[in-house]
Amino acid sequence: MQSKCMIILIYAVVFINCTKIDARISIKCNNSHGSLAQVFLMEKDFSGTRLEWLDEDDTLDYGTYDFTKLPRQFLFLSGSDIEALGLFPYIYVWHDCGKGFEWKGTTVTLDHSVRLDKLYHVTIDLDTNDASFTSKTLIFNRPIN
Repeated sequence: MQSKCMIILIYAVVFINCTKIDARISIKCNNSHGSLAQVFLMEKDFSGTRLEWLDEDDTLDYGTYDFTKLPRQFLFLSGSDIEALGLFPYIYVWHDCGKGFEWKGTTVTLDHSVRLDKLYHVTIDLDTNDASFTSKTLIFNRPIN
């Protein structure tokens, strides 16, 4: 029994740690019927699978993006989570940009972070439904690449 507890403890210390994700987000929308969008920094768990009921996606942080602010603003979101296999972060934007007056969601999937803190610079164009991002690994909250 004692050896099993030791193995579990070693596994927890070596393979599971807290990973931090920072995101600097810029959003473009020339055809917004409102002035705001809700932006979420999320971490994918089992969404879209049969195990979705087991563990829903985690909301790491959220904020409101104001399209009326000029020059275009940046929204900074930050969060951390503990996952054995690393984090699968994504940005979810709830907005009314585009034709019609209905609200819709836009998802931008970021790259997998295996137990390394990361800083993302994300640009989302809701008019064309395009997005791009760059990422840097953080050591002691400073970029190393």
